[in-house]
Amino acid sequence: MPVNDPIKIAAAFVNRTNRNIFLTGKAGTGKTTFLRELAEHTHKNYMIVAPTGIAALNAGGATIHSQFSLPFGAFVPDPNYRLSKEQSRGFFTREILFRNFGLSKTKKNVLRSLELLIIDEVSMLRADILDAIDVRLKSAKNIWDKPFAGVQILFIGDLFQLPPIVKDDQRPVLRNYYPNQNFYHALALKQSGLIYVELEKVFRQSDDVFLDVLNNLRQNQITANDRNILNDHYIENYTPPEGVITLATHNKQVDRINRTSLDELKGESHFYRAKIEGDFPENMYPCERELELKVGAQVMFVRNDSSQEKRFFNGKLAKVVDLDPDAITVILDGEEDEFMVPKETWENAKYAVDSDDISPELEVVGTFMQFPLKLAWAVTIHKSQGLTFDRAVVDVGRAFAPGQVYVALSRLRTLDGLVLRTPVPLSAVQSDPDIVHFSNEKRENTNHVADLKEGQRLYVQILLEEAFDFKHIRKLLDKTIVKWHTPLPFHLDRIANWPKQWLPEVEELFSIGDTFRGQLHRLISEGEEKILFERLEKGVDYFEENLKDRLQKLYAFTADVSQIKGTKQMVNEVEEVEQELVQKWKRIHEVMGRSKALLSGKVIQKDEAGEKSIVRWRKDTRSAELERARSDKELAKKKGRKKGRSAKSGLSTYQQTYNLYKQGVEVKDIAAQRELTVATVLGHLARGISQGEVSIDGLMEANKLQEIKATYEGQESLTAWRDDLNKKYSFHDLRLVKAVIDKEKLDALDDLM
Repeated sequence: MPVNDPIKIAAAFVNRTNRNIFLTGKAGTGKTTFLRELAEHTHKNYMIVAPTGIAALNAGGATIHSQFSLPFGAFVPDPNYRLSKEQSRGFFTREILFRNFGLSKTKKNVLRSLELLIIDEVSMLRADILDAIDVRLKSAKNIWDKPFAGVQILFIGDLFQLPPIVKDDQRPVLRNYYPNQNFYHALALKQSGLIYVELEKVFRQSDDVFLDVLNNLRQNQITANDRNILNDHYIENYTPPEGVITLATHNKQVDRINRTSLDELKGESHFYRAKIEGDFPENMYPCERELELKVGAQVMFVRNDSSQEKRFFNGKLAKVVDLDPDAITVILDGEEDEFMVPKETWENAKYAVDSDDISPELEVVGTFMQFPLKLAWAVTIHKSQGLTFDRAVVDVGRAFAPGQVYVALSRLRTLDGLVLRTPVPLSAVQSDPDIVHFSNEKRENTNHVADLKEGQRLYVQILLEEAFDFKHIRKLLDKTIVKWHTPLPFHLDRIANWPKQWLPEVEELFSIGDTFRGQLHRLISEGEEKILFERLEKGVDYFEENLKDRLQKLYAFTADVSQIKGTKQMVNEVEEVEQELVQKWKRIHEVMGRSKALLSGKVIQKDEAGEKSIVRWRKDTRSAELERARSDKELAKKKGRKKGRSAKSGLSTYQQTYNLYKQGVEVKDIAAQRELTVATVLGHLARGISQGEVSIDGLMEANKLQEIKATYEGQESLTAWRDDLNKKYSFHDLRLVKAVIDKEKLDALDDLM
């Protein structure tokens, strides 16, 4: 591992361990660049969130409160705490969270699929909100014995910048649980700990004197000489020229400067109203909903140029030279040519896992279209975070929070561009001593080489353990299908008795998983890697095939039940179980490649092809079962079957088909006798072949069977296989041959257990 490259160290911890990481560093060290690179290349299912709407927009993610459905207020981490009447609006507990702010199905699916949670601008994250996230993850995944339900957390930010906001009435209550509200005091983090990685190379500033002053300011070690260096840039009653912005501590100061400066310009005001569609809350507006400008106004771009020209960036200053009803023309600071400003669109996105996917994706829920400008004679220090200026007037005489002076000064590239409106008072440059202590302690007690080595070893064990651990699915079944009153109140026997038939089959697979985990744990602890991977390869095949079988039966039941009125709750519970089983299949499918890469020191690649094959099989199978169920229903109507008639046989629908076939009844006659479609009967027989209940003899000639088998190369779906063969064979033919192939695979796994 490159021990001197913190960027690569951080990436290694994220991708090769399950440890929580805090990536920090001074302003301008490349934290945002790292985030973008990581999001593009990590193999893990991830989600990016941030404490505020603007921070979420800048990070390309969602807000913490919206994604986790958290109410605004302080979270009391004591599950037995009872709020007083006065506290009911400003606080919430676990009980209130579950009772009044339930997660939607979409958000549950996102959290269940999550492996990596990235939290940007973590200096503004409160410890109690992080503990609320911990509770949400545990509840969604139904895993209560691991911090954050086993999800890895990557924290990104600079604690020496803007601190979390705590209201006065919240402090006395929260003080019972936290020394202060910095995120690292969260109770969940005390259990899991975190790896501290600090970026040190500053890309924004190259002036060594300025860098030393900023570093001392950040570390609460500012000297008298440092203050003298800064205060040399104090100019009394300074009037900024064009192209110079003022950074101030309070909104009122900024609004007054911008309003006064705009009013002093001659000419009429032009107004430009944003176009807002969908869900885009006001606290996320990246600029004014109604932008008021005059010719001569000093403005600042509030986002990077999305075109290939890259003419402007977030924080670039400009002067307005022409205004039309639908156009704004400016001259960019430092340039001479006029530039017509394009409108830009911001997207409010939330993470979702739709019915056909198994990994979280950002889904746009609202848009905000506006000229990317704001008046810029002045801006608050808070809103300047992340921006860079060549010249600025800094007014920190009324700094009220630790980190404000540092944030303001670190926006500048050099000391030459600095003008102080007021001298820097000693009281304004104090950093939070708790943060200084935490940072120094972490810096001194971090051994990245040893931590990474141990983290990789544990991560292999975690991957193997979690892949074949069905404990949380058992708990979900106890809350759903196990609690159903059986037989179910439906007339068809195959539907009424489905839970009795399906649950034992699933439990059998879960029990085999428990045994298999024990075998893998023993092999890895003994260092038997060769035998481990031989056993793992067979195990992956075994569990994938059996999960497909259980899922196919589940899809068949869901398709049947969905044709019956009043079963929405039942279908929702089945779909909840299905989502967990599919996620488990994905983990099992990935475990071989990830484990091998970890133990061999190779880069872990995201298995996109494997995930696509699961998605394709899932979609095809659900569609086929739904089509079959609709055909059965339509056929029953045509036959005039009465609504209350039930099957007399206690056998499953599959067994009834098998018995008739073994008696020599032709497929078309079985379909007519059982009032099913031919496609459904062939589907039953294919299932019987894969389980050894039925022989393909009589359904297909031997030479045709061998001819089709020779074309199989692990296609991700029957549709893809048929397309590869230019539709030479029917879906029925391919389904039967695939069943034979599946049976042969299972026969080869007899020595697994």
